[in-house]
Amino acid sequence: MQALQRHPFPALPRGFQRGHVQELIVEIAPYIGMSANLAMTLVCIITHTRPRDWTEGEVEPICYAKQTTLAAKLGRTPRAVRAAEAKLAKVFRFIDKRVAANGGRSRAGGAGLTLSRLIEVFPALLTLRDQMRAERDRIEHLARRRSVLYRHAKESLIELTSRHGTVPALQSLCTSFLEWPASRDLRSLGLDELEAHLIAAKALCSSLDAYQNHGISSAQADDNFPPHIQDSKQDYLVDEGTCDEPKPLDEPQAEEVLDAAPDGAATCREKQREGAGRLRNPQSFAWLTPQQLYRLCSPDMQFYLDAEQQRHEPLSELHFKLAARRRLPELGINDRIWHDAIESVGEFAATLFLIVTDANRFHPKTPVANPSGYLRAMLQRHRIGTLNLAGSFIGLSERMRRA
Repeated sequence: MQALQRHPFPALPRGFQRGHVQELIVEIAPYIGMSANLAMTLVCIITHTRPRDWTEGEVEPICYAKQTTLAAKLGRTPRAVRAAEAKLAKVFRFIDKRVAANGGRSRAGGAGLTLSRLIEVFPALLTLRDQMRAERDRIEHLARRRSVLYRHAKESLIELTSRHGTVPALQSLCTSFLEWPASRDLRSLGLDELEAHLIAAKALCSSLDAYQNHGISSAQADDNFPPHIQDSKQDYLVDEGTCDEPKPLDEPQAEEVLDAAPDGAATCREKQREGAGRLRNPQSFAWLTPQQLYRLCSPDMQFYLDAEQQRHEPLSELHFKLAARRRLPELGINDRIWHDAIESVGEFAATLFLIVTDANRFHPKTPVANPSGYLRAMLQRHRIGTLNLAGSFIGLSERMRRA
């Protein structure tokens, strides 16, 4: 009973203050259907309360400011403020309007806008914020994953069409690919729809991989890995002025791109970047099977490869690309560096660079302490023609053999 008498009103959880409430309202406002103007009105109301009333529980936090005062602070009319207060009280139930009969407010009379209700729901709003952040992070992860699938599908379609022509099987896959939502729309799809799209996109890429390995009409598998590492598969088409994936093409554009010969016209991006994605001595990778490459990966990379390789399907180039995308945040490698790597050497070669960088964190004599800097150094050596990537993998294989 003494505790109840000492703290008759709700207070914020330990460690939280009035400013945290204002920050929370601004962050979750779009998620709970609150307009930016209404959120700023509530923030302004909170500003006109005493900070200690949110944490001590001795007195309710009350805003005594007149509507004209709030209107002047917000740059709005008193009528607009009156409507906002009513919505905060009746729709969101964050405040109680305890004003005089004439609408007056005063500290002496205890008449004003009380915010005890907001304190009571604060823990639930925190939970909602955490859920919102988790969903937003998940959507961002899926959007980045879709970038990998988009590039892989487009490159595969270009290569297969140049090799086999526009056969019905490829036309069907191309039509499905062209129906993918634009990257600018991904984050507005909603989590469930985006996850469903990623499943379909992964299935399309798997079908393209099957055609790459077995041919359009042949069931004979091609054991070479990675497929065509020395050909134009390393040359990636990325839109001018963007570090993200290419924008989806409409039908005429797709036919133009998919029907073009790999060596293109002198003004096309393929021709301009000829050789930019080549690896020195590509024949040196003849020994590098998917299983061997898996064994050379770090335990963390292997963990993601296991997650990507569903239903015991054979390891493919796409699995390594997707696993690499998931490792980037953990290695402290930002998107700008990664897209620079893709632009410079192509996505799969960039993935090989990442595998070496990641695995060398466990080098017995000179472990990599800064993966981001190490990857940039590899790119620089590639640009000046002094990178021996095959030698790096041979060194990893020798260390593994001696371990």
